[in-house]
Amino acid sequence: MADARPSALSFYRASLAQALVAHKKYSALIQLHMDMNYPTRHMSYSEGGPLVNLRRSDRAMKSLILTSWLTAVPALEAIHTTRETNLVEEYVSKPEPDVPLRISEKEIIAEALGDKLIPMLE
Repeated sequence: MADARPSALSFYRASLAQALVAHKKYSALIQLHMDMNYPTRHMSYSEGGPLVNLRRSDRAMKSLILTSWLTAVPALEAIHTTRETNLVEEYVSKPEPDVPLRISEKEIIAEALGDKLIPMLE
């Protein structure tokens, strides 16, 4: 049975998964950090996307992406904070809908299914 306690290997795997997602979503940002961290590697992106081809066994490249992701985390957090702030402002600017404190199951179903199905519920 596998050990359920956190370990360095589980931390590496979780971080690598996050790094690969960030590499796909924010490729230019990760590339910028890769260029800053490893200027002699000459790994650059074309206009259409990464020239990096990630094979399942390419541990060296995945490690480079992981370390680039680690240095990009403050920028990624800034992106997420800005998105969160925009969402909060959007919710705050909208008037609150009038929602009754108590609503029956019948009313919930009727609202979800539409007015024409109300006779079926009676």
